[in-house]
Amino acid sequence: MNGEARAAYAGRQEVNGGAWAAYAGRQEINGGAWAAYAGHQEINGGARAAYAGRQEINGEARAAYAGRQEVNGGARAVYAGRQEINGEARAAYHELLEMHHGITELLLSAGKRMKPGTPIRELHDFLRAELTRLNPAAVQAGTIGHGVGLRAHEYPDLTGDCPELLAENMVLAVEPALYVPGRYGIRIENMFHIGPEGATTMNRYPLNRYDREGDDDGNL
Repeated sequence: MNGEARAAYAGRQEVNGGAWAAYAGRQEINGGAWAAYAGHQEINGGARAAYAGRQEINGEARAAYAGRQEVNGGARAVYAGRQEINGEARAAYHELLEMHHGITELLLSAGKRMKPGTPIRELHDFLRAELTRLNPAAVQAGTIGHGVGLRAHEYPDLTGDCPELLAENMVLAVEPALYVPGRYGIRIENMFHIGPEGATTMNRYPLNRYDREGDDDGNL
């Protein structure tokens, strides 16, 4: 009996030992699996940390880029504004320069028409028509010229209804003018002495000191 009991016990011990061995094997496998899982977790954690770092760097880069874009956008807007102002200033300057040249050339051509016997109203009409052609939108002065003698301003006035004729030794101040309301105006006066063959200018200062590009070009 005891012998059989001991044999049965030894059998159970062997079975249990095999079970413990199997359990230990499973534990070892599970431990390896856990170790592998922990390794993956560590790798994944590092990857996520690296990704988060890249996201942060990219976010800062995008923010910096957006900042630069905003600065550049502002700079471009300011530059465009300056360009517009400069463009308008250049256009106004060239308009003014063209008016100046037109009036000085008109004075030169007027002198050639001022001969004894010429009706003053014809000279007036010629000057008005040329000023209108030069700048139709501009306002002309009320007086375009007058006689000079004992006083700086005397009869006859250069008007469209003046009955007088130009006569030898008459002195006239011719002063064509154009005004662009709210911006600028030009009025240039020259004095002419009527001789037997025509008029000679009495002014010694050059009528025009600049060419159409704005450079000093001396007299016309």
